Amino acid sequence: MISSPRYTAFLDACVLYPAVVRDVLLSFAAESMYKVAWSAEVHDEWTRNLLLNRPDLTAITLKTNTRQTITAKRCCSDRILGC
Repeated sequence: MISSPRYTAFLDACVLYPAVVRDVLLSFAAESMYKVAWSAEVHDEWTRNLLLNRPDLTAITLKTNTRQTITAKRCCSDRILGC
């Protein structure tokens, strides 16, 4: 395990949605393999597309789940590359 990630990867909407890819990449970050970052615009894009494809979800439910995931993975949705 790497104690201090040397690299930061900027994740685009295409890897934050679908969930499988997002989960794998955030799991690697949680293991300190690298730091992750994405912009508020990227966050809005992937959540908007998820809501379009999943009418059973609501924006409020998604926002709550996303916040929990971000907190658990020690990420921040409005971080930018290099922070």
